[in-house]
Amino acid sequence: MEKNINNQVSSRIKIFNGADLQRDSAYIKVMSLSDINTTYLEGMQNPEVSKFLTSTKTEKVTLESLRLFVSENINNTSSVLFGFFIEENLCGTIRLHNTNCQIVDIGIAIFDKSLWGKSWATEILKKVVLFAFENYGISHIAAGIDVNNVGSIKAFKKAGFTHVSSTPKKYNLGLAIRMEHKI
Repeated sequence: MEKNINNQVSSRIKIFNGADLQRDSAYIKVMSLSDINTTYLEGMQNPEVSKFLTSTKTEKVTLESLRLFVSENINNTSSVLFGFFIEENLCGTIRLHNTNCQIVDIGIAIFDKSLWGKSWATEILKKVVLFAFENYGISHIAAGIDVNNVGSIKAFKKAGFTHVSSTPKKYNLGLAIRMEHKI
């Protein structure tokens, strides 16, 4: 039985509970078309942010292509696109896809570089992984990560993922590692 999580998850999921005001105001929620803004566009167009993202290698990112991507995820029962927000500001996205399969795929992009290396990705991944296990009845979540994306590899490891294999990346963009998280 497929669940359309996009219709069920409209509330915010707090990432942290604590005294740190910035962390206390952070949350994730399912992306909507109204969340698309220039911050999202600039993040996806930033070469440092996008160099490891497959989608930005194959097409030019525009506001229209972001609207299409978000809309496709909203209407697709086998994917969910979350936004990561601090004080209402979009700082990144997290996507679960192939949710109708036994192994769900996950990807994350943090646009705000000032947040890199501060455990944000790890904590977000932990919340989304827990969400996926609780809502999809799965036992595995997998991520394909460019071998040169050291920060992402560290974040996934800290979130409980383990290195499973190494394979050539799509579009001949180098080598990727496959990491999985199991219940």
